[in-house]
Amino acid sequence: MRLMTYWPRTSTIAVCLTAVFVAGCATHRSPALTDRLLRQGKPTIELGAPTTTAPTESLEAYVARVRRLAAAARTSSASTLTPTLESLTPGLAAALLSLRAAPTGANYRSVGEAYLQLGVLDMALEYLRQAVQLNPTDARSYDQLARISRNSGYPQLGLGDAYRATHLVPDSPEAYNTLGTLLQAVGQNNSARAAYERALALDGTAAYALNNLCYLSFLDGKAAAAVAACQSALRLRPEGRPTRNNLGLAYASLGDLQSARREFSWQARPARAAYNVGIVELASGNFAAAAEAFQAAYRADPTLHQAARRAEQARHWAARNQPEDPDHDRN
Repeated sequence: MRLMTYWPRTSTIAVCLTAVFVAGCATHRSPALTDRLLRQGKPTIELGAPTTTAPTESLEAYVARVRRLAAAARTSSASTLTPTLESLTPGLAAALLSLRAAPTGANYRSVGEAYLQLGVLDMALEYLRQAVQLNPTDARSYDQLARISRNSGYPQLGLGDAYRATHLVPDSPEAYNTLGTLLQAVGQNNSARAAYERALALDGTAAYALNNLCYLSFLDGKAAAAVAACQSALRLRPEGRPTRNNLGLAYASLGDLQSARREFSWQARPARAAYNVGIVELASGNFAAAAEAFQAAYRADPTLHQAARRAEQARHWAARNQPEDPDHDRN
């Protein structure tokens, strides 16, 4: 038995244009370069959502708070004729209709997955929990619940669901990859690597697991291994934009900025490509070149205000690092 794959849309995975996505590592080749890269942003990794800081409330408390806000919004607009999300989304409406006709675990899961695709995590959580209550062997729902915890910034709360999914469907590469992403999110990199490798053992064409291994190798300071894993992933899925970014980061950590620029620019929007090149130049201490790249990004996309701020910052650092004029004191 294999889980049906649900992957969030690419725009969810790599929605932010404000940095080359890096998280944390050290390299054997150029630790200073890598440390500067690490301070610039977050990783491009197929987790489903950017990694967040540790939460200060439980997932249940978060959901309860969201529901209170939603209830208040509904109360304030109860007298209007504003269409609801359910009425505007045919797939969700059909799933809800099927659920009313037959309140089975599978139909609860279908509604939960419909909400999940729309990004309504609290409702997805409610329906998927009902699905596993009706069918405690529903591995697919456990996998989705684990992803909700991860994407909400509560990966530690999703580990139990992820382990249940792999126990129920031990031949599912998707379930092991989900488990790996949660383990990585809580800092258990060795266990995450084992989960990704298990996913690859089950499916040698799982480019998503290879991409995650690429980034994990980068985290562990194994840039050459990261390059090899990303290249293997790209042979399977040449259009993989997250993998191109990770490969660019691996090249940058090795000091191969030309290859890094090539990967960052591959079929990327001009603003994004220029911004990512600016990040690499900035991390490398090439402040004037970084300022030019950020300015090019801002010209390509005037809404990318972060690029304008970084350009100003890079120009300031470039001015501070100019060598002093030897004739300055003679005047």
